[in-house]
Amino acid sequence: MINRTLKILDQLISIDTTTTHDTMEAVNFVQTVLHNSGVDTRIIMSENGARASIVATIGNPSTPGIIFSGHLDTVAAEKDEWSVPPHKLTLSGSRAYGRGTTDMKGAIAVLLAHVDILKSSGRTFHIALTHDEESKVHAIGRVLDAGFGHPPAGCIVMEPTGLSTVVAHKGVYLCRICVTGKTAHSAQPELGVDASEYIVKIYEKLQSEFKNRSAGYARDTGFSPDRSTMNIGTLNAGDAVNKIPGTAELTCALRYIPDDDIRGFNESIMQFCYELDHKIKDKDKSCGIVLKTEINIESFSANTESDFIKMFPGNHTKASFGTEAGFFEKRGINTVVFGPGNISQAHIKDEFIEILELEKFGKWITEFCTRT
Repeated sequence: MINRTLKILDQLISIDTTTTHDTMEAVNFVQTVLHNSGVDTRIIMSENGARASIVATIGNPSTPGIIFSGHLDTVAAEKDEWSVPPHKLTLSGSRAYGRGTTDMKGAIAVLLAHVDILKSSGRTFHIALTHDEESKVHAIGRVLDAGFGHPPAGCIVMEPTGLSTVVAHKGVYLCRICVTGKTAHSAQPELGVDASEYIVKIYEKLQSEFKNRSAGYARDTGFSPDRSTMNIGTLNAGDAVNKIPGTAELTCALRYIPDDDIRGFNESIMQFCYELDHKIKDKDKSCGIVLKTEINIESFSANTESDFIKMFPGNHTKASFGTEAGFFEKRGINTVVFGPGNISQAHIKDEFIEILELEKFGKWITEFCTRT
């Protein structure tokens, strides 16, 4: 079975599904593999019709099934930085190299190679592969809205956990705040509206608001670090020393543990930006402040007492990285994050996965089919 897995993985790696490319070629390939095994599929397009997710059901959709969840998209790969071609599967020793081998085309290849075993089990399984987990994380909502027939009995998010059972992870909220001022020569500053002045106010508000609120946030030693964190990722203003900056922007990332309610923090920042927007418009109607949500990944905390979670290895862990698991859990679907590979290999040059990990995951799927 490992040879079939590697053959499928070779095809998946050869298809560039980085966030700047569409996923239709990969979706069509997955669809062909599934159709060849007699499995019907549904394609769910993005809102603009440029990218696609794919969903399939094996067995009776009128009975509770188990979802195998993954994503076809990958982060970018700069060819010049790699020692092997990023979009060509390279086998070397015990490792399989290529963009997405760990995150997470390796897991998808194993699953597709075992579709006939899933079918022969006589049980119901769903496959859900989204197209934008590495960017906007909008596709999962459309997939869940489309539904799976009967409410699912559980979901396995196949992110790389080293086949450890991840039962919780932090949420991720990324925003971009843009200030439009009015450019002027620095010799006549009164003719301009300094965008940097306003972005500094927003920066200070973000820092002080998070400091004040985080004092009351929870601590959880299962995470590293053991608390919610906030950072300013980028901060830019102006383009020349002799000009009043007409534009400024910053990006902010908030990673929060499931026990923390960050709505109060977000609402306070939005209200501050709203009020500041009115103030800058009082100086010039053409000016303004816009807050854009770039990524909003739900935090995740599984019901570890559920029968579904008890079917997985007992070495429960928590993760600081985000996945689509929280979206399933929020819909009342018992969910676990469980898949082959090490997260430290995700998003880096010369990404690889141990071939033994793929074999172990295939063996686990085979055994799982007899227990569900």
